[in-house]
Amino acid sequence: MKPSILARGFTGLYLLAFFGFLFGPLFIMVVTALNSSSFPRISPWDCLTFEWFAKLAADERLQTGLLTSLGVGVAVVLVSVSLGLAGALFLTQIRPSARAGYYTLITAPILIPGVVLGIST
Repeated sequence: MKPSILARGFTGLYLLAFFGFLFGPLFIMVVTALNSSSFPRISPWDCLTFEWFAKLAADERLQTGLLTSLGVGVAVVLVSVSLGLAGALFLTQIRPSARAGYYTLITAPILIPGVVLGIST
């Protein structure tokens, strides 16, 4: 069944509003960051500059934070891949009767919060 012109119009309007609310603030932030005024503003436009980005790149605390975050991220990836690979290999090597119990054990921490939240509301 083909949707009516009115339904397609409302769908298009909804999508336009959705993506406007989603990407609008990001667009405004980019425009204000590229303006050379001392206070973040869109109008009046002074000139195109990357001054704010240069100040961010020169900030020592930001560099330290980025390096710390990168180190933590790499460590988490290494631990996650190691444990995930070990769990997957273990899951493929055990007996089929024990596999269901092990699968329940490893998925329970993911499922329990949703069940508790569903029961409490």
